[in-house]
Amino acid sequence: MLAPGFRTMKSVGFLFKAPFILAMLFVINLVTSPGHWWVQWAALGIGIAWFAALLRVTRAVILAGGLAALGIYLFNRHAATAAGPAPGPAPNGARPPDIPTVPVAKE
Repeated sequence: MLAPGFRTMKSVGFLFKAPFILAMLFVINLVTSPGHWWVQWAALGIGIAWFAALLRVTRAVILAGGLAALGIYLFNRHAATAAGPAPGPAPNGARPPDIPTVPVAKE
């Protein structure tokens, strides 16, 4: 069985390789038999395969983006409920920053 994402990565590679393969076939057709354009049938087959690869990659990108958005939503939801009620104002009206800061040591 193939590893998860293997077909998708092969499809990404095909999206970049297919135009070069088709260009090479066009040059071969132009040099060997300029009166008979057989390259159109190769272009049809490669074009159908290219479109299928594009759909596979697009599906993977949409799925990954949706999972990332879901993860961020759940993280923020958990962070909001785990923090408890919002603290009141600090003395002298100063408010703590919303984002925790970490001091960075300069080397």
